[in-house]
Amino acid sequence: MFLGVSGTGNRIVYNPYKKVNYNIVILGESGSGKSMTNKVLQRRYYKLHPEWPLIGLDPENEYVKPQVARALGAIPVEIDLKELEASGEGLGLDPVKMYREEILDIDEVSSLISSFYPLKAEESLQIRKYIYTYEADTIYDFIERIPDKNIKEILELAKVPPDRTVFSGEFDLSINRVIFGLRKIGAMSKRTMDLVSALLSVYAYDKLIAQHSKTGGIIFVDEAWRFSDNEIVLTLFENIARRGRKYGLIFTYISQRVNDLATSQKGRTILEQSATTILLHHDDSSKQTLQDIYKLSDWEFEYIKKANPGEGFLRMKTVSGNYKLMIHVLPTKEEMQLFSTSPIGAVSE
Repeated sequence: MFLGVSGTGNRIVYNPYKKVNYNIVILGESGSGKSMTNKVLQRRYYKLHPEWPLIGLDPENEYVKPQVARALGAIPVEIDLKELEASGEGLGLDPVKMYREEILDIDEVSSLISSFYPLKAEESLQIRKYIYTYEADTIYDFIERIPDKNIKEILELAKVPPDRTVFSGEFDLSINRVIFGLRKIGAMSKRTMDLVSALLSVYAYDKLIAQHSKTGGIIFVDEAWRFSDNEIVLTLFENIARRGRKYGLIFTYISQRVNDLATSQKGRTILEQSATTILLHHDDSSKQTLQDIYKLSDWEFEYIKKANPGEGFLRMKTVSGNYKLMIHVLPTKEEMQLFSTSPIGAVSE
């Protein structure tokens, strides 16, 4: 697809499948054009491949706006746990049930439970054994069968909101392209945001991509820095990207706080290993991190420090070598009208 122009004015035609993996990272501070860049990418993917599944995690509800979701061919779903609880319904993302359905493997489900409940290291090891031993259909059946009184008492937290609302019920995912608005969850607590995002991503991946063995598909995570201090969430994202490669899955991370993401070992791995990186405007606080990870020279950093919205560097890893070039992402006039919240500079016809 056409993405923009280089520093010399040449057209940049981008193909993610020519890279060593299909992961994309878009980094830029607020106002740098990172969300516009992702919207342009997703809009052009959709124009080329409307049959591709799309899963979007949208912590700020930026993509669930009707005109944005419609332009991306997606159904916006804003998740409100308080509303679900008030109506006696649940989200239906039960990790034990997902294990029985082979959506999560035993290490993933045991890590999830251990990560989100205050268990000691030795108790976390017991969780894995219990999951393997007891053939429970739901997390509630599983809790009832646990013989260890202390572990059982800790996991009783799963029976009260918001966890009860997350786990109970049935999750119905019958649409092929969906963006989940998570802002109301984030307003409740970071823990709940992490829990829902982890379960949503793995469930949606399995139902929309893995089970159908389709070729091509996209998962994007906006404001990825929010998950920087939760290794299990980043590990799940990484596992999905790795497993999804055989289906042509393009996993895209968008983040404005590169320092936060880089402090996590998993986050740093995502930054270092993604084959495509778009670096937009940053200030001096990000200089050391960007130079350490992406080997930017002083003049290259000065360029992105002064860059206008949509301008920066495109870094690519291919089988023939690694490349880095200046880029100006160019939205069309139609894309500007659909997506812009502020001027982003030049447009393409």
